[in-house]
Amino acid sequence: MNASKAFISLVFSAVCSSLPPVEAIAAARENAEAIRKLSSSHELGHLVYLALKGTEEAEEYRADYERAVSRTVTIEKVMAKAFAALERAGIEFVPLKGALLRRLYPQAFMRLSCDVDVLVRPTERKKGGKALIKAGFKRTKRYDYHDSYEDAENGAECELHFDLAEKDDGIDAEGFAGEFFDSSVRENGTREPTAEYFVAHEVLHLAKHFFHGGAGVKFLLDFAVIDRYLDYDGAKLDEILARYDLKEFKDSIFSLVKKWENGEDGNEKLSDFILGSGRYGTLKNYVLSRKVAHGDGYAKNRLFPPFSQMASRYPVLSKHPYLLPVFWTVRAFSAFKPSKNKRIRQEMALNAQTNDESIRALAELYDEIGLKRANNN
Repeated sequence: MNASKAFISLVFSAVCSSLPPVEAIAAARENAEAIRKLSSSHELGHLVYLALKGTEEAEEYRADYERAVSRTVTIEKVMAKAFAALERAGIEFVPLKGALLRRLYPQAFMRLSCDVDVLVRPTERKKGGKALIKAGFKRTKRYDYHDSYEDAENGAECELHFDLAEKDDGIDAEGFAGEFFDSSVRENGTREPTAEYFVAHEVLHLAKHFFHGGAGVKFLLDFAVIDRYLDYDGAKLDEILARYDLKEFKDSIFSLVKKWENGEDGNEKLSDFILGSGRYGTLKNYVLSRKVAHGDGYAKNRLFPPFSQMASRYPVLSKHPYLLPVFWTVRAFSAFKPSKNKRIRQEMALNAQTNDESIRALAELYDEIGLKRANNN
């Protein structure tokens, strides 16, 4: 068994509470360096530890396991703090992503998160931010669809979402956030999404990552856990996803999940893309995806984004659109900040290095798995 297949087998056996194949355990010994590299790039060493527990090889991953447990305790504290702050302010919100996924995993620490995500109505954006700041958070970033607030006590972030897709995600998700919120129901003081909308958002979120550099094995583990432990109506889920052109993509992902869960080989191109994406994708894949979308206009689009994106970042443009050139200039100068300059130089270098063959290969993968890019500029 090669390293990639052994790695997949080990982490899937951990979350599915099954014994790993003998061949995977042997491969962990024979291909130790390659499996260690994969577990590090996908940040899944704690799951490899659980799969190998009781063997000599497991000790290599004990530190990953201990960090995962500690980090989950921290994230749960930040989550409770953020939720309490919003509740005190009388703001209705819906938990997202890891906050819900951890409930499905056999043990919460199995599903690592780097932040806490909640959705509020757009009209509650400012009020929600003030509530978090009052509770000890500090706003660090503003995006097209969420604001980030850092907890001063431990540095973990709460992402306050007021939409569920960026203007340049490549997905025509207009109206999805409203449907998601309106269909949620009040339970235990907070709102909870329906099972179907919860899964639909996970599919949409994965599609976003595919257009923003890729997504790692963790995302497929999420769907394995969802399919195994969550009671949802498949027909209703497909109906929701069909409205956003994501049903075929979901079918491709779920098919690969089943193959991997059963120890079988799946779509080779898709498997290679996910295994090569690391935890949240690579800058090289990000540039390639932008080249697929914008062709030779990639650099221009990065320097001078369309009005819809700029208005989300700079809300004053909605009332004064004639100021667009001014804010393009503001954006251009901000790009020379040390924190951003390195990223931009790397992007432009990768842009110059990309060739037609690699761009065509990624476009073909998107077509093959049913991932359709919308022109939502």
